[in-house]
Amino acid sequence: MLILFLAYFKVNKLEKLVNKFSYFKEKEIFKALSGFSFIELLNLLLMSLLRYLVFSFQFYLLLTAFGIPLISVHHICLIAVCFMIASFIPTILISEIGVRGAVAIFVFGTISNLEFQIIMASILLWLINVALPALIGIINLKEIKILKEN
Repeated sequence: MLILFLAYFKVNKLEKLVNKFSYFKEKEIFKALSGFSFIELLNLLLMSLLRYLVFSFQFYLLLTAFGIPLISVHHICLIAVCFMIASFIPTILISEIGVRGAVAIFVFGTISNLEFQIIMASILLWLINVALPALIGIINLKEIKILKEN
């Protein structure tokens, strides 16, 4: 874990090390992060952590509301496992619903056989955090386009 933090905050030194290999030198994979200051990287990390905690708490509330018993710390840790597995699977927007539902059943099926409720909690989480903001963005873009035309 410490190595990851050092790599994140000292990306310019890691870039120098990795650029010694000709394959990576051409890719400039670290260029985007090397321009940020320590404070900016720390703020980005803290906002990402806050986002993760909000999503996790939402998923916990939804699973509990749908009757999935999360009675121990191990059960609550399954939320992190579910997010991790879902993030490893490449998806496009609409297929993400099915992947998230399948992953949720795979993970939470170990503690409950309420598959429909697990799928509904997963879909509702996706609707709240992905579909609704996207819909609001589309509506706002249309309003901006209408205002520019007038």
